[in-house]
Amino acid sequence: MTKFFKRASIAVFVFIGLPIIIGITLSIRKAIKNAPPPTISKADSLKIRRDSIQAATWAAAEEEKKHPKNWYYRSEEDPMTSDTTFYATVSPKENISVRTNREIVNVSVTETSDNNNSSRAYDDGYRNGYNNAKRKTGSFWGKRSTSYSSTPKKRTTVTSSTNYASAYLTFTLVKKAGRNTDAYIDIADGAFNPGYFNGGQGLHIRFDKDKDAYYPTLGDKAQTGRVLYLASTKGFLGKLKKAKTMLIEVDIANTGRFVLEFDVHDLDWKRS
Repeated sequence: MTKFFKRASIAVFVFIGLPIIIGITLSIRKAIKNAPPPTISKADSLKIRRDSIQAATWAAAEEEKKHPKNWYYRSEEDPMTSDTTFYATVSPKENISVRTNREIVNVSVTETSDNNNSSRAYDDGYRNGYNNAKRKTGSFWGKRSTSYSSTPKKRTTVTSSTNYASAYLTFTLVKKAGRNTDAYIDIADGAFNPGYFNGGQGLHIRFDKDKDAYYPTLGDKAQTGRVLYLASTKGFLGKLKKAKTMLIEVDIANTGRFVLEFDVHDLDWKRS
């Protein structure tokens, strides 16, 4: 009888119970598969968007470090005519120093502290106080010497003088209304050799690995000796827009000749 019930139970499980379990398992899997994706809250959505924008900003900053901006652009509008003048300026990779007719005095002051003396004064005072207390009163905090001293400072002044100053040269393109693009190089301190302004000499300019070319020059109307225009930019602009590097040899009065290197890649100048 017992064997009969065991066999009957096994048969019931195989033919009835097992299909039910399999059916339930398949139903659960199907429900999970067809379940809608989890909803994203508005706060989570904003955070994801913010993180994405931040990542893009960092990537752009890293890319800009690889290709730093070299040209500085600005524009000015005439309040009377509404004509706009456009400028594009670039500085040389390295500045130069030029001789001037004035003395430039540099003064530097440094202060140093003698910490060893201060520590020694404190140690002596502590030791004297301890000895006095032990000898006279038997108490640690007895009559204590007050041989403290303030930290002494040593001041050093160095004075030097020179008649050389930083030149701060820049090269600029300028486009005024109704005129072609002009190009000039200017110097903040010092002056260009007078030969540039009387036709005695001009600028030698080289683009990338090309041969250098000679460009006649003109001075500014104020005749300051600090602004040097190219007499013509015909043919010059086309070479400049294609170049990555521009070398200009300049002759500075009372100082000498220098070769200035400019990073001129990616010039954004659609004007003629």
